[in-house]
Amino acid sequence: MSKQVLSIKFKKKNGKLVIDNLLSKEQYRLFIAQVKDNDSVNAIFEIKRVENTKLYLAKIHVCIKELADEMGDTPANVKKQVKKECGMSYTKDGKEEYDSFAECSKEELGNVIETIIQMGNFLGMNLTGYLDQD
Repeated sequence: MSKQVLSIKFKKKNGKLVIDNLLSKEQYRLFIAQVKDNDSVNAIFEIKRVENTKLYLAKIHVCIKELADEMGDTPANVKKQVKKECGMSYTKDGKEEYDSFAECSKEELGNVIETIIQMGNFLGMNLTGYLDQD
């Protein structure tokens, strides 16, 4: 078997690790279908605790809307631009994909906030009041 790699996110619910979304469930199913009897599968688990980032996320989305209004663009396009600037975009199967802000740590969201402030400054907007990092 050639080297196959699968990376998916689980959440603990009722004492069990469960796959978090339908796409990951399908990727897992396809991966398991390739495993033959007596094949070894290595697994690495990393705990990523949910941090109190909801306030940061709300501020980020408000500022993305403000930037979009100023630029005459859609919030979705500006969000993609911010993610590209922060290194949160990648190519998968020839298609550009983006990491979710919701999956970011507080430190990573701090980088997103700095990027948004810089973009606002470039446009002559002062977004620091929206994005004070408490």
